[in-house]
Amino acid sequence: MKKTLLLGTLTVVALGLTACGSTPSGHQKTSSASSSTKQAQTSSSQTSKATSTSSASSSSQQQTYTDAEYALMAYEKLDGQGMANLHSNSDRMNWYQKDNKFSVDFGGHSTTMTVNNNDILVAYDSATSNGMGEKNASVNYTKAELAKEYGQYKDTLDQLIATGTMHAQQRDGAGSTSSASSSSASVSQEALNKTYTIMGHTFN
Repeated sequence: MKKTLLLGTLTVVALGLTACGSTPSGHQKTSSASSSTKQAQTSSSQTSKATSTSSASSSSQQQTYTDAEYALMAYEKLDGQGMANLHSNSDRMNWYQKDNKFSVDFGGHSTTMTVNNNDILVAYDSATSNGMGEKNASVNYTKAELAKEYGQYKDTLDQLIATGTMHAQQRDGAGSTSSASSSSASVSQEALNKTYTIMGHTFN
């Protein structure tokens, strides 16, 4: 009877110890699974962010520009004095366009930009032994390099083009008015100098 009781007691204790020993193992498995889930979520979040950044970068590179914007980018690259300097001189800027050719001047010699499929040809006056030449130098810039360097200034470029176009129209308008006024004065003077004969009478 005592032996049976002793054996029963030992069995219960052994089972208790076994149960206690298995609990930490189960807990470790749960903890490991939770950690793995967190790592997967973190990895997914980082991948999502990287994809978003890449997409934004790609979108920026794919942004399109007008021929006028490319032309002014090319002029600025040739000028090399910075957008701030170009903007500060916008009150003297005259901008012209004819098809794919653009020209800009600030009251003196003009620079001409021809926009092609992939590049822009810039023709300009460079110094010679006799002074400034007349479109005696040229350089090519690719659209890709210009967009990479000046694409961020798209709004400023548009503003400068609008200002330069307005100044050019005002200058041309003033020139036309002055020419018409001069022509009118010439006709009036000519009329004054004519001699008219009406019914036998001569009039000056």
